[in-house]
Amino acid sequence: MVKVLFILHKLPDMDASTFRGYWKHTHGPLAAKLPGLLRYSQNHPYADPHGDPLPADGVDELEFESIEAMQSALATPEGQEMLADVRKFLDTERSGPIVIEEHFEVV
Repeated sequence: MVKVLFILHKLPDMDASTFRGYWKHTHGPLAAKLPGLLRYSQNHPYADPHGDPLPADGVDELEFESIEAMQSALATPEGQEMLADVRKFLDTERSGPIVIEEHFEVV
């Protein structure tokens, strides 16, 4: 199992409400169409209770059977459409993926 955590930073001139709406209602459905995608979730952070800036505006999680399945999905027309869409709402200089292999223990 391969998980992609995509750290999101909104475009500097986009307000938080517009960003979240676009992410949820426009980009999310594009990501959910990726062939071979096992799970997709959006993680919308709460505001810091002290008013401090957050380290990111959100995190996407995408799960695939393998790195090859992930690469194949991104190479499809659906994958290319989703990748092109990120430029419409993300600061691509500050946003990006972390590809991980999840290990866990019940504690």
